[in-house]
Amino acid sequence: MNDRMKKIGNEALEKVDGGAAAAFAELRDEFKKMIPADVQEKANAAVGDEAVRRVLAENGVDVEQIEKKIARTGFDPARINLQELPDEALDKIAGGFETGGVEIKCPCGTYDRSCFSYQIIDTLMSTDIVDSVYRCNNCGMYITKLKDGRVQYYKD
Repeated sequence: MNDRMKKIGNEALEKVDGGAAAAFAELRDEFKKMIPADVQEKANAAVGDEAVRRVLAENGVDVEQIEKKIARTGFDPARINLQELPDEALDKIAGGFETGGVEIKCPCGTYDRSCFSYQIIDTLMSTDIVDSVYRCNNCGMYITKLKDGRVQYYKD
């Protein structure tokens, strides 16, 4: 993380979050109850929303029903993350955008939040150690933010 970047404490993030983390955890639990364990295992190996959708559909899961459920909960897949800080704060972060205290920057050099798409279905399908999954719209790299603060990169 850039040493010029200000650290944001968990308390501040919880205020910004407004309870969305708990609501998202509840959505994740409901989501996984809709999918048989063997299909979850196959879908966990997929990277990105499209790949996860494909695995679910190939295994008889009604993906449209899942997407409607996500939409009804108010989680907008177009938003990069549920724990975003206000744009004014994000604009001051150098080198990448920050989510949950972790800097997100693609190895291709992309760091502008508008160049990333939030992979909500992949995030929901992921194991409990995954906080969120993004896709760089410039190079197609998948970026996984883990709950322990580490970031992993995958290219399909």
